[in-house]
Amino acid sequence: MKPILSKIGVFDGSKQVTFQFAAYADIDLVAFIIFDKATGYNPTAPNMTDQGIYKFGTVAPTGSGLARNFTLSANLMKNRHDPYYIVIRCRLAGTNMFSEYSDRILFYCHSEPYLASTELTLGKVKTINFPSYSFDFSYNYPIAEGEVINRYEYYLYDENKELITQSNCFYYRDSMKSFDVNGLDNHTTYYVRAKAESVGGFQLDTGFLQIYTDYTEAIGDAQITATNDKWGAQIDLYAKYYLTQSTGVNAVRFKRRKKGTAQWMTIYQESIALNRLAVKVAWTNQHINESGTVSASNSSVLSDYLSIGRINSYHFSSTDKQFGLRAYSSTKSFLGATKFYSSGSEFRASSEALTWLSGSFADKVAYYRFEVISPSGAALSTSDFNDLTVYTSDNGYVTVGFSDLYAAGRGTEYEYALSPVANGIELGYIKTTVKSSFNGAMLTDGDKTYRIVLEPKVNSLNKVRSAAVVETMSNKYPFLFSGSEANYYTGSFSGVGIRFQHTDDSFDIDGGNAFRDELSAWLTDTKAKVLKMEDGREWLIGINGNVTVSCPEHVDKGMIEFEFVEIGSIESEADMYNNGLSSYEPGGSV
Repeated sequence: MKPILSKIGVFDGSKQVTFQFAAYADIDLVAFIIFDKATGYNPTAPNMTDQGIYKFGTVAPTGSGLARNFTLSANLMKNRHDPYYIVIRCRLAGTNMFSEYSDRILFYCHSEPYLASTELTLGKVKTINFPSYSFDFSYNYPIAEGEVINRYEYYLYDENKELITQSNCFYYRDSMKSFDVNGLDNHTTYYVRAKAESVGGFQLDTGFLQIYTDYTEAIGDAQITATNDKWGAQIDLYAKYYLTQSTGVNAVRFKRRKKGTAQWMTIYQESIALNRLAVKVAWTNQHINESGTVSASNSSVLSDYLSIGRINSYHFSSTDKQFGLRAYSSTKSFLGATKFYSSGSEFRASSEALTWLSGSFADKVAYYRFEVISPSGAALSTSDFNDLTVYTSDNGYVTVGFSDLYAAGRGTEYEYALSPVANGIELGYIKTTVKSSFNGAMLTDGDKTYRIVLEPKVNSLNKVRSAAVVETMSNKYPFLFSGSEANYYTGSFSGVGIRFQHTDDSFDIDGGNAFRDELSAWLTDTKAKVLKMEDGREWLIGINGNVTVSCPEHVDKGMIEFEFVEIGSIESEADMYNNGLSSYEPGGSV
């Protein structure tokens, strides 16, 4: 009877350790020999006089049946870089007979490394003053022993310690990556956690590290609107944010989540051109004549004084208004007024511009005031005037628009947020809500969108979970083994392939064949797609196989049919980016 030792890998020599082994007989004693080098002895029949013997002794086994254990006391071995080797033999119960020696196994004694946050402490609460944060962790071990980290992961939990999100699995390269968390709700408890595995097999865990968010939620002068476009099957977003250069903001993000859920998802990020911020202009209903006299006027609006040092450029565009410039000295003395022009390019092409923009007159100008008039005499409002925009490198407005193609239908309520970002850190939110709904089905790859409004159906839907059934001789029932984490949907879609003209509520029947050819070519271009149904279901899909066009009822009623497989989650930033459906790269540079 030869005992079989189980592999143990690594343990801390300052702590007791339990070895597992298999014994095919009734035993009452385990004799062990530990060697501190690989050569100088016969591992199958060691002798006490052999070189390399480090420790030996006997211990009582525990366990019953085939699976047995024995425990070595703490500090029996010293922690070091090089490995140890062990063999055992067992005494048959009630006799003085010993089994042959087991095969030799190698193991290491290393000081147990530890994983720690650089600023979070187990059992204490840290207050976070931003809705996003970068958590840093360190891995500590005696370098001489070489027990480096192999891989590690980060986790974020809600106040009930339910998992919200986890990072990718990272592999150690001299230092640990930061855990960047975005979209933290205000006045909310969260838990952060790190887990790691060392090369020898130590399983490390920081435990649940508690944080609490308390940040200034308002982001100053900002607004966001979200509008449901029922025909486009999308949510149209518009936001305006007054940027102060001292904040360091260099990008803005649109974020989305279903109402009542914890995790925000970034759906769009736009870098800010810091030399094209729109100046906050105060307007009054006034008119200035050519001599500089100011008078009240409902059909004109006049800006406040704008230093020419702040003005990089300006843009005027209107079909029913005109603008003119009024120039002032450093003491705000009136210097002159231009004629009125229909556009900035018209002014710059005029002979008057040569005097205003160069030479001695231009040298005197320290301030401009812009005046916009309505030649027809229509009243102009100062509260929503936006025909003229002045751009600056100083503080000013950022405007951004985006259409979210991936919001589910059936009245699903979403929260959308605008967040200014400084070097990857979100500084706050302004939020709004909207309900998403549309008719029929929508297919999109993020660039092109197709609508199927007649008889769209997902004819069948299967949830795929791979597993193997293994029958054994000694059990009535089989064992079920899952060899992978695969868990996804497959299905089939069909609908009438005719383009609907929503502008006049008509179907382009004559163009039906061309539409179906175009759609079929697009469906088979191998790119990822999103399929949304009006009942609220939606999937990130790949088209699996052929696209079929048939006309079972009428030659003009061509049915489009295809099978699909789910290849990711619409609610995953990484899945959407990796499949080319989002331009936002999680963890990318800002």
